Amino acid sequence: MKYKKHNEAMRKSDRRFDGERDKRYASENELRALALIIKEEANAKALNLASQIQTYKDDKSDKTREQNLSERGAYVTHSDLAEVFDKSEKNLIAAIGEVKNILKPIIDHVAADTGSQLTIGRMIGYIVATGVIIGIIQFLITRI
Repeated sequence: MKYKKHNEAMRKSDRRFDGERDKRYASENELRALALIIKEEANAKALNLASQIQTYKDDKSDKTREQNLSERGAYVTHSDLAEVFDKSEKNLIAAIGEVKNILKPIIDHVAADTGSQLTIGRMIGYIVATGVIIGIIQFLITRI
């Protein structure tokens, strides 16, 4: 009888112990899962922060490099190129405007001269006459 009571007491004790162990394991598993989530969030934040730091370092390095190069004058910087292109664009626009102003009277004259009596035959005659006159002048100069 003592043995039977002892076994029953041991079973109750084992069940209680198993229940407590299961609760403890479940609690530990929940804590591990929570720790894993916290770790993943921390890793993501660390990667983001590392990326920001690297971007900041790259920007600072670029600025320092451009400053050094501009002080030495060894290489053309982005701002130097932008200035040159802006100036050349302005100069090109101004030159185009001047050419338009110079050609405007000629274009207006040609447009107004469409109804004149100057024909191709007369133009050829003028060219031949001019050539004859130049030939005579050259002949006289070589003989004198």
